[in-house]
Amino acid sequence: MITFFRKIRQKLLSQNRVTRYIAYALGEIFLVTIGILIALQVNTWNEQRKTKIKAYSYLQRLNEDMEIALKDTEGFIMGNERHLKNSIIVKNAMETKKLSSSDQVNFDQYVNEYHMFYMTLASLSTYEEMSSGGELNLIQSRWIRDAFINLSEYRDFILEVNRTYHDSELMKTGEFQKYVRYTILHPGTDSSKVTPSYDFELMAADPSLINKVSRQSVSWNEILGMFKGYKFDVSRIRDSIQSEVKKYH
Repeated sequence: MITFFRKIRQKLLSQNRVTRYIAYALGEIFLVTIGILIALQVNTWNEQRKTKIKAYSYLQRLNEDMEIALKDTEGFIMGNERHLKNSIIVKNAMETKKLSSSDQVNFDQYVNEYHMFYMTLASLSTYEEMSSGGELNLIQSRWIRDAFINLSEYRDFILEVNRTYHDSELMKTGEFQKYVRYTILHPGTDSSKVTPSYDFELMAADPSLINKVSRQSVSWNEILGMFKGYKFDVSRIRDSIQSEVKKYH
C-alpha cells in the first residue's frame, strides 16, 4: 500500500500536480501513523495478556502454598495441644503425688517430648519469590499484599519464639535427666522406640521440677495460641486468593 502511494506521488510530482501530491503524501503519513498505533496497541494487548497469565499463575501457586501451610499448621496445633495436655497432667500428678496408669502414658510422652519445640513452618516460597523479584504488584489486591507481609513477619516471630524455648530447655535438661533413663527398643530398625524409666516419687518431691513443668504449661499455651492465630491468618489469605482467582474465569 505504501509503495502504491509512493508511485502515485512520483507521478503527480512529475506532472506538477502539487495539490494532489500533498494530499497523497498526507494520506501516506496517515496510514503509516495508523499502522504504528495499531502495532503498539497489539503489543500492549500482548503484554497485558502475558501479565495476566503470569499473575494468574502466581495466584494459583500462592493458593497452593496456603493449603500446604494450613495442613502444616494444623499438625503443629495438634502437637502443641498434646504437649499442653501432657504438661498439665504431669504437673497435677506431681502435685498430688499420684500417678494413675492412664496418666502414665501422658507422663511418658512428656518426659520424651518436653524439649521438643517446632522450629520449622511451611515456607512462603511463592511470596518470597515475588518479593525478591519485585513482582508483588502483580497481586491486584492491596489487602492480600499487606497480609502476606504481616504473615511472613508473624511466621518469623513464631519460629524465633520456638527456637528460644528449645534452646532454653536444652540448657536445662539436667533438671529432668537426673531422674530419667532412656532405653531404645529394637534399635536401628523401623520399629525402634524410646521408652523412659524414672522414679516418680523422687520427681514429685522436687518443687523446682514441678515449677519447671508449670512454666512449660504456660509456654505451650502461649505457643498454641500463636499457631492458632497463624492458622486463622493463613485461612483468611487463602480465601481471599481464591476470590481473586475467580475473577480470572
